[in-house]
Amino acid sequence: MAAIQALNGMAALYKSSSILARSEGFSGTQIVLLATIALSLVGILAGFYLWRGHSFGLWLTAGFQIPQLVKIKSDLLIYQVELGTGLDLLLIKKMGLAVTWGFRTNFYLWKPVPELQITVNLIALIFLYLVYREMNKNTSER
Repeated sequence: MAAIQALNGMAALYKSSSILARSEGFSGTQIVLLATIALSLVGILAGFYLWRGHSFGLWLTAGFQIPQLVKIKSDLLIYQVELGTGLDLLLIKKMGLAVTWGFRTNFYLWKPVPELQITVNLIALIFLYLVYREMNKNTSER
């Protein structure tokens, strides 16, 4: 889990920082990219702390995965955070269920689309389950 966490953070950091380096001026796009870079650094730190066996890594992992757990697209707003590998279960209003897989780095807030889509990132869900299980194991050992 530590290696995957750190690698996802590093890959997202590389992609976001390369886009930021090519951009000109300062706008909302750069602010979003800086937020993505900051969250990517959290992912790298989480992997490092997990690797070292620190419980702080569990909290950082949760902080990295929770924003990626659910994505909502509607005619009112879009909330979508993707930083690394994703296995997504999509519920699309007119089409039903779909599954997508890939590596993406996206951070959207407020860019409406015509139909409702709700997505659950299954990898983030698995990571959060593992974190929860490990936290409970650590709590019960005390």
